[in-house]
Amino acid sequence: MSLDDRLNQIIPRLEDPAFLANQGIGNEIGFYVFDYPPEDELKVRAHVALIRRHFEKTGTIRIVEINLFDVLLDILKGKKVLDKVLLSELQWPPQKLKSNLAPLTRVENVVNEIVRQVGQNHDIVFLTGVGSAFPLIRGHEVLNNLHDKLDRKPLVLFYPGKYTMQELVLFGILEANYYRAFRLVPDARTT
Repeated sequence: MSLDDRLNQIIPRLEDPAFLANQGIGNEIGFYVFDYPPEDELKVRAHVALIRRHFEKTGTIRIVEINLFDVLLDILKGKKVLDKVLLSELQWPPQKLKSNLAPLTRVENVVNEIVRQVGQNHDIVFLTGVGSAFPLIRGHEVLNNLHDKLDRKPLVLFYPGKYTMQELVLFGILEANYYRAFRLVPDARTT
């Protein structure tokens, strides 16, 4: 199935009352992954915006989008170090930047900021910006730490890579065990 076909299946999937009520998933939490080839990031971003506009017009489903990169920026702004970090980014290799920012960008800080931004007025959470937030934070770390922090409403992680139901493979090369999410829409690449 093509990426366009999969993208076109998202709105009907989100409108399914069983999806919204987390029915049919046993005692698992309603975390879903929509994986896609990293080179299609801009297409997926545009489609996420289209989905949000659709539901804003219909008023049927309230979606809150949390971009992980924006969360990191908000944390750095809150600590009043963003300008310094931006200057350092030009001088430091990614690993040095990551190690120097580690105390501020700990997964606990990121998760707390996500929970603050999500609030209560939503039906579905979209988690985006995974690729942009790398290497400072990884999607599987966030999901592992969000399990007991969010209510029972569905969360969809838009993931630039592959999800095999056993692991998340960021950019098709960086593997991380993760098996607690469901696939939002099937993909012939990994089924």
